Amino acid sequence: VEELDKKNSTLQDKVDLISKGDIESVCVEANERVTRSKNIMLLDINESKSSIVSERIKYDKDEVVNVLMSLCLDDKSSNVLNVLRLGKRDNSGPRHIKIITSSSEFVVDVLKKFKKVKNPGYRWYNDRTV
Repeated sequence: VEELDKKNSTLQDKVDLISKGDIESVCVEANERVTRSKNIMLLDINESKSSIVSERIKYDKDEVVNVLMSLCLDDKSSNVLNVLRLGKRDNSGPRHIKIITSSSEFVVDVLKKFKKVKNPGYRWYNDRTV
């Protein structure tokens, strides 16, 4: 009986560890989803040819503002917190732009307005990175 109690206790400890890990991973995933819900991915925007990083960053931010203005969201460009190019720079084509915004509601507004635009020359989608 003692041996069974000891095995039972060991098994219970293992179950507790597994449960705690699952809860923790679920919480981490939920937090990441909330963070990603505030991001937009923008594709097919040409990159600056400048070799100066600050000029390329300014160019990308200006391009994002221009695209938002074309969607009649120019008054909401203050919702854009940061603009990042993803990946290493190469000549195979423009890298994706990750737009970090202040709210998921702004992302929904942008994606709704984008659906109404015919042949804009660029593509949007919400951030689904893992």
